[in-house]
Amino acid sequence: MIRGMNKKKLYTLCFLEEFYNWSGDLDSNDLSILKVLNLLFLCVAKNKKLLAVFDNFKADAMGVLEFDVHKILNNYKGINHKGLKIIHKKFITKPIKKQVKKSVSQLKERSPELINYSAVDLSTLSRKWDTWEECYKVKWDKTIPSKFLLDGIWVFTLGI
Repeated sequence: MIRGMNKKKLYTLCFLEEFYNWSGDLDSNDLSILKVLNLLFLCVAKNKKLLAVFDNFKADAMGVLEFDVHKILNNYKGINHKGLKIIHKKFITKPIKKQVKKSVSQLKERSPELINYSAVDLSTLSRKWDTWEECYKVKWDKTIPSKFLLDGIWVFTLGI
């Protein structure tokens, strides 16, 4: 692995680039850290291979969040779409790109409007997953086992 670029960091930056591509209008779509964390959860929650990479999900007041990714994103606060393209060309391999692109595409097909949701709406959505409810209510402060996420009930709309 390239110095300073562990697997989770590479995947995170690749997801971030895909979210930028999905958003289309980079000036009006707020890709805040909270929004990215919730989109990431929705992309990987039912993907066994990606859950092996993103293995630190916890039930938080703001949804099911990957805490290692939160730290990574805090270190890249000032990164923009152009900066991501440079990182992508230098470090991200085709297998990573393919896996991430497929995951984001599946979410887009299921719910194309999600990219336009606010961070708060995405938090509300991830809190509708039974996994969040079960873990948060009992104040489970440990990492949520991937089996809980894989077996959880899928929710992709806010509904009424």
